[in-house]
Amino acid sequence: MEICLAMKTILEQFNGKNQGVKKIFELIHKIDISNEFVDCADFQLTNYFEQETCLNISKGINMFFSSEPGKLVYEKAANSKLNAKIYFPYGIIDVFVFWKSNSKRIYDLSDRDVNCEDIVFWIDAFDKEECQHFIKPLWSLLTLKTFGKYAIDKIKKELNVKVSYEFLENLDIQLSSILEKVLGLKINSHISLDLSSSPLLELDRFEAIKNSSLFSTLYVNHNWNPITIKWKSKSGIDYKLHSTDIDKDDIEFWFEGLEPAVYLKQLYPNDKLPFKIKDLSFELVVTRLNLDCNILMELKKDVNKENLIKGIGDFIEDFNLKSEKKNRKDGVIHNSIAVIENENAIRYSLDLGSVGFSFFKKLLTYLSDLKVIEKLEIS
Repeated sequence: MEICLAMKTILEQFNGKNQGVKKIFELIHKIDISNEFVDCADFQLTNYFEQETCLNISKGINMFFSSEPGKLVYEKAANSKLNAKIYFPYGIIDVFVFWKSNSKRIYDLSDRDVNCEDIVFWIDAFDKEECQHFIKPLWSLLTLKTFGKYAIDKIKKELNVKVSYEFLENLDIQLSSILEKVLGLKINSHISLDLSSSPLLELDRFEAIKNSSLFSTLYVNHNWNPITIKWKSKSGIDYKLHSTDIDKDDIEFWFEGLEPAVYLKQLYPNDKLPFKIKDLSFELVVTRLNLDCNILMELKKDVNKENLIKGIGDFIEDFNLKSEKKNRKDGVIHNSIAVIENENAIRYSLDLGSVGFSFFKKLLTYLSDLKVIEKLEIS
């Protein structure tokens, strides 16, 4: 049970919400705390926190004093203190609230003649950058800067194995990049990875970990997708989950059993594509979206099919060359085969491989600009 110290707007603190702090302090801790003391603390701590973090209190941030019997830390001194927790939309931090006075008076929690111009409140022992992450995370599959401690503790509890932050950091960076590439979108709050939870409970997790594999669950828009994570090293080093001395250029992570088309359908159940393209010059039909796909182009009359095939080939080659110059950051198209179906149609077989669905947007935009296609079907 927690006691709320309202930290929304200055007006809200005078609407009687802090009356409950007094009642619970008396009931649980047998300590008298005055409304005057709480109101002054509320006013000053709101301003202090906003100035220190540049965060708006109204965005789901609240402070609570612990009301667990025996857990309250209260020290009355020149710099008095009280333990508390600050709650954010994506995390909690433990802090101490300190106060002192300009007049050297040592204020007690129960004092009712609190001079708010004399007493000074502040919060100690909190990480400003951590607060930023808890209100606006930098999303990745594990979002380590926000949920790192939670992820490590959960793996230890569920799998009874130790895992290092360094191992998870490399895993998170590499696998997030892989998934973003094949899906063609940035990781967001609707996509996450749980290394300690999987529907495949009947499998021997510990044997898998021993062999550099880890069964896990990929959450996509409230859907549970079993997935296997594997890793190896270029040097032959046998990296374990608890390894801390990890060369990021040596270790390599990948997914086994990745199903990008399934995840895109889960993210966008009512959309035929995971992205929007305005004003296409042809009719677009999507019957199946997968990394290996067929593209049937029904052409307008008198289109030079050989020139069109050459143009698409040059487009793909240019895409691959640009990606190669960036260490294959955007992936490469592995195979593309063009077949002239009839005098007005061309069929392409594409293996998107490491490119992912982001390539579709570029290709469809390129084809639309040519204005030679009547209808294009992806299957």
